Amino acid sequence: MVLGFIILPFGLVLNLHKATDRFTCHRIAPSQGTCTLRKLRFWFGLPIKEEIPLSKLQKVQVSKISAGRKHFEYLFFIDKQGCVLSMGSKRQYGTNLELFASQINAFLNNPAASLLVVEEQPPLGLLRIDMFFIITGFCLLAIFARIVFYTFDLNKNCININRIGLLRIQSVRYPLDQISDVKAEATANPPQFYKLSLILGDEQRIFINPGDLNQLDSQRIVELLQNFLYLPKS
Repeated sequence: MVLGFIILPFGLVLNLHKATDRFTCHRIAPSQGTCTLRKLRFWFGLPIKEEIPLSKLQKVQVSKISAGRKHFEYLFFIDKQGCVLSMGSKRQYGTNLELFASQINAFLNNPAASLLVVEEQPPLGLLRIDMFFIITGFCLLAIFARIVFYTFDLNKNCININRIGLLRIQSVRYPLDQISDVKAEATANPPQFYKLSLILGDEQRIFINPGDLNQLDSQRIVELLQNFLYLPKS
């Protein structure tokens, strides 16, 4: 269950931080029109938009830069004088920037094309890694994550144990007069914590906490339950 709580957010964080660029261009005449570069750094964030006149844009090229052991790619929008008009988001090697750039350049070299809408797609490998973490984390939580409620009902002379998970609810009922004792048992390995258990007449044990109480708190709860159930002090 703990592993599920770690894996699922990790997969979600990978998705949140995956930036994508989108380029839209409307051509009015062979060399007239407006282009828009939208840079989205987080999937659920606000995009950054830049307007680029089609009359100034000559080509788009991918440049690779190394910084120590890290290697990055940048998308540069070049004007007719060879100057950089704008720059896309930073990417690590292995992305689809070359394909992204080739689609834009094909539009720029085709005066008959009137509209271009192209969005950079994350590499399939990254999507598979993200989805693996998300699906694995969700499955672990669905299988193991539970919230347990213990209801001691003197009027109905029973204890109701409801285990609520993501996929199902399990309910078990025991008569209160079957409970012969309440005990706190120390865990085997240090640091030492205590698990509380209800002892039934047939020596069956019902553990009512995962073993996360210190000695003082566990003893207080034991005494509280013993007084509530009118059990002799052990």
